[in-house]
Amino acid sequence: MNLIALIFLACGTSPESTPTKETPVVQKEIQKKGVQADKVNSAKKALDIQKVEQSALSPSPLELKGTAEKEGLPSNLATLVPVRKFVGDDTNKDHMALQTGVVLTDTVMQVDTLSKDSLLGNLTKIESNLTKMGAGEGFVFSVTELKRKVTNDALNRDEVLLEMDEIIAYSRPAEGFGKDDTTGPLLQAGSWLTSINLISHAMLNEKKVDSANNLFRHGKIAEYFLSYVQHEGGKKVDGSVKGVLEDTLKTLIEVSEKKDLTQADVEKVASITDKLLALI
Repeated sequence: MNLIALIFLACGTSPESTPTKETPVVQKEIQKKGVQADKVNSAKKALDIQKVEQSALSPSPLELKGTAEKEGLPSNLATLVPVRKFVGDDTNKDHMALQTGVVLTDTVMQVDTLSKDSLLGNLTKIESNLTKMGAGEGFVFSVTELKRKVTNDALNRDEVLLEMDEIIAYSRPAEGFGKDDTTGPLLQAGSWLTSINLISHAMLNEKKVDSANNLFRHGKIAEYFLSYVQHEGGKKVDGSVKGVLEDTLKTLIEVSEKKDLTQADVEKVASITDKLLALI
């Protein structure tokens, strides 16, 4: 299996384990009726950073949220999600891929607090962008089906959260990347960097920057995305975004390689990801 195919499959490939202490996010998921045991175990397992680095997997927003809780950060990252004002040409597939990743993460983080109309608005944007990007039919259909269920009040928010996590895991070449989708891993990069941005602000707000020593060890992931942007995707990424995207990924590599991370490092991550997201 190639490297792109591995991205975002962390949710479905984690070995089963039973943590001794559940986080609030995990407790909600376990309460969902009819969830298969393997899905629950996958969702509740704290992210193994070393294993992720070795496989160059991009952890899903739900995994990062759960891992942040394990480090003592607040479970309600939704309060840190700003009102997004997306910019750029909405006909540029690569820009749309980054935007879609941002909206996916925001929706996962805010799933408990979004109004029904706002949730449907996010899902509509995701569906529209995926269609324009040429994403696989199965990928688009999964979002369309989730919209239908939300419209009909067929799911509670815990169930929506799990379906969102499954949709993110669905982003892979077989179906996620359709034959006309040339955006590569930019959707995953947008989602991952949004999660990192929110967690960095949570660290600063809660004065728990020591948690960066465990949470900001994603060098291999950043290296993969940087290699894509500089080479395979170098001519596709919007010029106004490419430079900042490269700087962001280089900063994350630099930070991950430091022995001991400080508040200055966390502030640097928060600042550079803020700058990037403002351009998306």
